[in-house]
Amino acid sequence: MSASESLFKDAATDSIQLVVELFNRPHDTGRDCATLILLNHSLEMLLKSIVKDHGVDIRKDNGHTIKFSDCINYLENGHHDAPELAVLSEDQAVTLYDISSQRNEATHGVINISEQRLHGFARSGLTIFDELLGEFYDESVGDYLPDRVLPLSAMPLKRLDIIYQEEFDTVQELLEQGAEEAAKVKLRSIEASERTLEDGDGPATDEELEDKLSRIEEGDDLSELYPGVSSVQFSVDSDGPTVKVKMTRNEGMPVMEITEEDAEELEYVVGYREVNPLDRYSLSITKLASHIDGVTYPKVWAIVRKLDIHGNPEYHKNVRTSDSQTQDRYTDRAITVIRDALDNGDVDPEEAWETHGYHS
Repeated sequence: MSASESLFKDAATDSIQLVVELFNRPHDTGRDCATLILLNHSLEMLLKSIVKDHGVDIRKDNGHTIKFSDCINYLENGHHDAPELAVLSEDQAVTLYDISSQRNEATHGVINISEQRLHGFARSGLTIFDELLGEFYDESVGDYLPDRVLPLSAMPLKRLDIIYQEEFDTVQELLEQGAEEAAKVKLRSIEASERTLEDGDGPATDEELEDKLSRIEEGDDLSELYPGVSSVQFSVDSDGPTVKVKMTRNEGMPVMEITEEDAEELEYVVGYREVNPLDRYSLSITKLASHIDGVTYPKVWAIVRKLDIHGNPEYHKNVRTSDSQTQDRYTDRAITVIRDALDNGDVDPEEAWETHGYHS
């Protein structure tokens, strides 16, 4: 590891230690905001260290580093120069997106979330951090914490749907007391998670939140206003600093209790969908073709159809880019599939053009 890569990893491990310290501090002054901001920072620095460690340039032309969302995309889908980066499940990725959305609210506005939700974000973020340390550096969070440190929290997590219902009830109580601004702040965090679940774009405006508050006063319940957050659950194996969480959509399916043996076999699963499809499906067909040496754009257009990349949600999605337009977009993983097929002789550009070109 180079000195610059070590700086990113050192920043990550410094921040995760502060997360544990801040979460367990004996007073609440700035605790929730600081915990979320540093949790996001620790994960972002770790992902940037991993990406840089695999030879991917994380500096843009303007000197700034790439966005956290770009790093999440690379670790979910791989990079065309480092396909081995693809270790995150889609569900883990969206957990990171949700932590990032809460960090944005904490950094750029005012946030008010319950102790249970803060606990959930901290525990799940710590789990992903620990798993990535183990995957790429053969280390664990425990290597950076003194033996005297207590686990993140001895408090058991409630069912996730109950946590959100309690926050929703608090919003109703604040409205009944005439505290509309406080209710709006509380609701904004729920809204951010809902948009993570439901492919929403950007934070809610004051007008959108005021409309939701009006509907709450008219009697709309949590499931009507927020079907995403009201239909996820989790169970936790809380033995030690690492937490294994199973989240599922609530469609009559019971919460799955995970044993220590099962946890080693299962991926960290979250019943979420991604925040912004363009983060995952980052390549237009022309951009995809620019990464395939010696093959023209029209023939790459035919190859993605010949190999059934087009139409396969693992590699392709038709994404809405405006109210009236959509665009075919592809993941970085599609580059690797095309290159491998060409190298192995599984596809011939001329034959692909004959069978799947514009004229076919």
